[in-house]
Amino acid sequence: MERFEGREVVHQVLHLARQSKYLTWVMTDTNNVLQHDFMAHPIMTNLLRTYPYVIGMDSTYKTNRYGMPFFEIVGVTLTNQNFLVAYAFMRSESEESYQWVLQCLRLLISLEILRLLPCLKKKKEIGAKFKNGRWRHVINATSEVAYKRELVEVKTKWGRWAKVIDYVVDTWLIHKEKFVMFWTNQVLHFGNVNNYRVESQHSALKCWIDSSTGSLDTVCAQVHYSIGNQIIAIRNGLEACRTTHGQKYKQKPLHQLNGKVSHYCLSILLGETNRMRGLSMDVHRRCGCALRTTHGLPYACQIYDSITARKGLYTKNIHPYWRTLVIGVGVDISDIVDENDEDRAHFRTLVDQVIASDSVILKHVSRVIEGEMDFNYDDLQEPRVNP
Repeated sequence: MERFEGREVVHQVLHLARQSKYLTWVMTDTNNVLQHDFMAHPIMTNLLRTYPYVIGMDSTYKTNRYGMPFFEIVGVTLTNQNFLVAYAFMRSESEESYQWVLQCLRLLISLEILRLLPCLKKKKEIGAKFKNGRWRHVINATSEVAYKRELVEVKTKWGRWAKVIDYVVDTWLIHKEKFVMFWTNQVLHFGNVNNYRVESQHSALKCWIDSSTGSLDTVCAQVHYSIGNQIIAIRNGLEACRTTHGQKYKQKPLHQLNGKVSHYCLSILLGETNRMRGLSMDVHRRCGCALRTTHGLPYACQIYDSITARKGLYTKNIHPYWRTLVIGVGVDISDIVDENDEDRAHFRTLVDQVIASDSVILKHVSRVIEGEMDFNYDDLQEPRVNP
């Protein structure tokens, strides 16, 4: 078993995590062998609290010598850049493993309700012709009537492929509200309607993890370097949005938004403005009015009305997601965001209640807090290495 200044592999991982102020949770079995390890970088925690609207997650393989699935949780900034919210090593992909990871995520972001982006996986047996033909018509249906019509077409033209039809109907279309345009157009998703972001994050990360036989400390170090690169890129992107004004965005109706929203937001609005011009006088009838719901942005007919009234678009017309050009609350900080005064006041209230309660309760709560604040990892063991 490898040692680092007298520390074994697992202890080295936790030592490095503490040095870099990671938020870390671990789970062990009855023999104190590591089963799950959840880690979140402090700056990525800030990013999550700043941009909490979209979360994608998925697991990948061949990243470590223990054969443990590597689970990534990915967020999206207003500049359309991914960031690694947190990651976890899991002993297996069992329901219990996922429940444990999601509970850690819940603790991380302190939300009562966690809105998860559904993971939509591909089925290799479905040919390119099916995916790019009638199936695309189904998922791009903009009304329930159109959806039903296209579904009938699929069943008619692909009827001889009974297994394909059964698979699509029984596996996918029972979740049609998650990916068919008619239903996704009724959800605020900022343009994220599939799981490709997490897949691209897998690919980017594996460029750093150059071996499938690395130990926990090696993999964690490489992930840490990858996160460092992400942070630099995101900060540069935010700075560019604040200071660099593109020439094509200096014209009405976008001119008043320069430096106040992200460039990516401006590009979406420019595209919607061009669509408005293409619809011409028919804009109110054919607009569809989806962009406000899906992206929190003015749609074509609203842009038309703004231009007609000789006004521009204002930040009040834009969802706060697109206007948050700093990390954290008002400043671009690198440390963990302090809990707000409301949380502190609530905790003090709980402390007062515990002190005033029975001594048995007082001892029990004290042990719980001690366990959370100073968990004993002295006997924690490395997972078994795959042969």
